Order: sequence, then C-alpha cells, then structure tokens
Amino acid sequence: MRKYAAFCGNMRCSEEVCGVNFYCNYKGIDVINTKAEKLIEHFDAISPYIRNSDSKFGFMYVFPKLGITFWRGDVCAEEDLEADWFKELHPENQEETKKFMYFETVKFHKDLI
Repeated sequence: MRKYAAFCGNMRCSEEVCGVNFYCNYKGIDVINTKAEKLIEHFDAISPYIRNSDSKFGFMYVFPKLGITFWRGDVCAEEDLEADWFKELHPENQEETKKFMYFETVKFHKDLI
C-alpha cells in the first residue's frame, strides 16, 4: 500500500491511503494510540488547554497555542473498568466502551498547516 506523510509544525503524521492505519507522533508521543488521560497530561505540560465544561467532563481539549484539539464522544477511564456498571455490560459493549479511553478525533488548526 502507498503511504504518505504530512508535517504540521512539530507534528509528523502518516496514513496508509486506505485509511486502515494512521500514525501521529508529537515529540515522541503516539497521539492516536495513547490513552486520553496520559495524552492530556503530556500536552498540558507543554502548553495549557482551555479549561471549560467540555474539558471538565473529558470530552474535548483545545490547545490553542499548539493548534491541536482532541475530541471523543464519550469518556471511559481506567477506574471505570472495575465499576459494577461496566462489569454488567455485555462483553461486546465493554469493548465498545473501552474505545473511549482514547480520543476519536484529533484536529490540527488551520494556522498550523
């Protein structure tokens, strides 16, 4: 498969043309495959995100100085995996819920490109 790469500031991104695999690395951290809590901790140490209701509940984090926004439609944390409500879910639903330990969308702001 053909691959291509794009560079946005200090961010290096590459994707297989079919869209199956996507890699995005920023200063040594894998943006796509790092759990949201760790990712936000890492980026917040570089530049603070906007503290608002979206970030308070863990859905969206905007880093204006870095030109990056992270978003996910729901939130799942490590401690949720031990909660009764999670254990009562059907195994298929548990797997679906675990996906929200990661961000679904990474947006690169126009001024970075």
